[in-house]
Amino acid sequence: MCVYKRVLYELCNHSRYSAKVERKCDEQKAFDKGEGAEVCKKVSSHPLATLKVAGQCPRCDGSQKTVTQKLQKAKDMISQSKKTLASTDARCRAILEDVGIDMSVSGSSSDDNDDVEKLKGEMNELDGKEGSGKDNAAAEEFLKKRKESDSAKLYM
Repeated sequence: MCVYKRVLYELCNHSRYSAKVERKCDEQKAFDKGEGAEVCKKVSSHPLATLKVAGQCPRCDGSQKTVTQKLQKAKDMISQSKKTLASTDARCRAILEDVGIDMSVSGSSSDDNDDVEKLKGEMNELDGKEGSGKDNAAAEEFLKKRKESDSAKLYM
C-alpha cells in the first residue's frame, strides 16, 4: 500500500487524496525497477501525511454558494411581492375612499353581520335567482370567515 497525502476538510468531513505518491510500497518499487508484475493499486494515508483544512471542500463550497444565491433570490422576490402588495393595498384604499367607504375604522360584529347579509343579497341579485340553501350557507360561511379574519380589510 502506497502512502498518499490526504487533505481532510473539517467543516464537511470530506477528504481528498493527492495524485502524487508520498511514500511508495515495496510492490510499487519492484514494479518501477521492472521486477513487479502490476502497479500498486492500494491507496492509503498516514496521520503524518494528512493535512486538516478548517473549511469546506470545493464541491461543498460551490453548492453552498448556489444555495445562498437561491435563498437571496427568493428573499428578493418576497420583498418585491411585499412592495407590490403594499402599493396595491394603498391604491385599493384610495379607490374605496373615493367611493365613500371608510377603511380606517373597523366595524362592530353587528355591522359585520349586516354586511354579510348585504353581500349575500348582492350575490343573489347577480346570480338572478334565490339559490338553494346549501349554496347560500356555504357562501355565508365563507364571507363570515373572511370578515372575522385579522386581515379582513385586505379582502374588501
